[in-house]
Amino acid sequence: MIFPLCVLRYLLLVLMEAERAWSYAMQLKQEANTEPRKRFHLLARLRKAAKHSERLEKLCESHRVDAKTKLEAQAYTAYLTGMVEFELQEWKRAMEAFNKCKTIYEKLASAFTEEMAALYRQRVDEISPNIRYCAYNIGDQNAINDLMQMRLTGGGGGMMAEKLETLITQARTKQAATMSEVEWRGRSVPVKVDKARIFLLGLADNEAAIAQVRNPTPLLFV
Repeated sequence: MIFPLCVLRYLLLVLMEAERAWSYAMQLKQEANTEPRKRFHLLARLRKAAKHSERLEKLCESHRVDAKTKLEAQAYTAYLTGMVEFELQEWKRAMEAFNKCKTIYEKLASAFTEEMAALYRQRVDEISPNIRYCAYNIGDQNAINDLMQMRLTGGGGGMMAEKLETLITQARTKQAATMSEVEWRGRSVPVKVDKARIFLLGLADNEAAIAQVRNPTPLLFV
């Protein structure tokens, strides 16, 4: 559909406002690692980006806007809403928003050319680690295995990368607390140093993840 120029300009203006707020939020995200006080401003900017996206979605309800654009606006709003809830550690609400976004992109991927479908599937791949991270925090202990495999195959970039590393380190530290020995050449060898335990667990996890990549089984996303 060809939009009237005035409509297109207005939609782009609102989109640019959302993107500007999002971009600034990502900058604050990096700075908040060393300046915790900036987290308040980070959340404010994320909320502002989400509000702009809601406004964009509302504008796209016009009969002048085609179905594809409407769905993309809905997915955009769901994603930004999910990121706000994610930062607030409201895991259930965040997962619901991310799942909505993922579902929309999957529907779009099935309805258009392969070139367009590849872009939508890429968005699904980017969102999936967020969903599994939320699932883990809600109580799905199996999600940690999926997250480790995603990290090995390049998933969980951007904002998720640091969270994944922290989560995996925490999981290994808990495991290390109960690890007393390992099997080596048919013998039991005691492991008394915590760092050595964590290293060995990480090595075992990586070997298991590599084996999973070589012999993949479908991931079941919540």
